[in-house]
Amino acid sequence: MIMGLISFFASFVIICLWGFIGHKLAIERGRNPNLWCVLACVFNLIAILILVMMKKKERIKVPLSPLSEAKPLAEIVQENWYFLNTQQERLGPISFSELKEHFEKGALTNKTFVWNETYTDWKKLEEDIVTIKELEKKANS
Repeated sequence: MIMGLISFFASFVIICLWGFIGHKLAIERGRNPNLWCVLACVFNLIAILILVMMKKKERIKVPLSPLSEAKPLAEIVQENWYFLNTQQERLGPISFSELKEHFEKGALTNKTFVWNETYTDWKKLEEDIVTIKELEKKANS
């Protein structure tokens, strides 16, 4: 009885060790660690050998846009702005201060479509983070 428990416990520890090795190797190789943990527990050395023979999978690194691409506040303020009202009528050109007034009155929301000369197409106000932050800052002050 005791020998059976010891044998079971030893087998369990060895299986967990195979899983741990598979998990760590999978992380190093850029593979799914959970999948390879299970495969190593079930297939032991065979799964580990397959994983070792696999090439490293490189993750695609998306370049972050530099902050220098953000529009300066002076540029935002000097632009002529257009927006679509609730009836989808184009209003403008208006200055940034007039845009702020419409925002404070509730005529503009984050979902309102806006446009100025620097945009290639109409976009929701919430898509221009610099502008929306400036509008919210002015509205809250």
